[in-house]
Amino acid sequence: MLESALDRGVAPAEQRAATQPLIAVRGLRKRYAEHEVLRGVDLDVYAGEVIAIIGASGSGKTTFLRCLNFLEEYDAGEIHIEGKLVGYRAEASGARRRCSERENKELRTRVGMVFQSFNLFPHLRVIDNVTLGPVHVLGKSRPEAESCGKKLLERVGLGMKCSAYPATLSGGQQQRVAIARALAMNPAIILFDEVTSALDPELVGEVLQVMHDLARDGMTMILVTHELLFAREVADRVVFFADGVIAEQGPPKTVFDAPQDQRLRQFMHRHVHLLKGAASP
Repeated sequence: MLESALDRGVAPAEQRAATQPLIAVRGLRKRYAEHEVLRGVDLDVYAGEVIAIIGASGSGKTTFLRCLNFLEEYDAGEIHIEGKLVGYRAEASGARRRCSERENKELRTRVGMVFQSFNLFPHLRVIDNVTLGPVHVLGKSRPEAESCGKKLLERVGLGMKCSAYPATLSGGQQQRVAIARALAMNPAIILFDEVTSALDPELVGEVLQVMHDLARDGMTMILVTHELLFAREVADRVVFFADGVIAEQGPPKTVFDAPQDQRLRQFMHRHVHLLKGAASP
């Protein structure tokens, strides 16, 4: 059984309410042509929390995640990370102006993201994939970045693969390299977008184990996932998206065992089989 929030040193909800959230989202809206994907999303995330986002395809989960580190521009509302407005600068007139790409790159050094499709550079060795950001974005020396990168690869169980190329690795190994690459930027938060959905079933456990270890170590994480049993065990809160809004959120036991929203009850009825068995390593 994975550690609870208290086991990991995450403050209870009543204590978090008196502190500044690491992420504060208010009234977030995003539209593609005539389709409004996000229709006013509010969410606070506190340091050390693990937030699992669930919901049907098309409910706005991935779009929300991509707005958090400004891979997608949002149309209205605000996102604050570590107290700073994401993507835009508020002007005296009340209007907002898009931040420079340099400022947005700085944001992304604080908000790591791991994608479903790995996104490794195939022509670079594993160690070069991991050190590219620290050298060219953070300005670290190559020896310093490689020393850190090797430790991170050891942490995800791939210390022996430093000189390998991505094509020689399994999908699970490539995804663990992608996690090490995100960690190399020393982010405050890591976003995970369905990181096990492209993997063969036998490879899922090795990636979940790394995520479990990160949660145990106190990393703030937001994960869009269909691994409901894993979400039940590792998350401090589960957030259910439906029709572009957060329809329900709460502790995993409450969300999974006593859902209030009719759409969540229907979702759980369709996916109840995913809560059976043992998903975590």
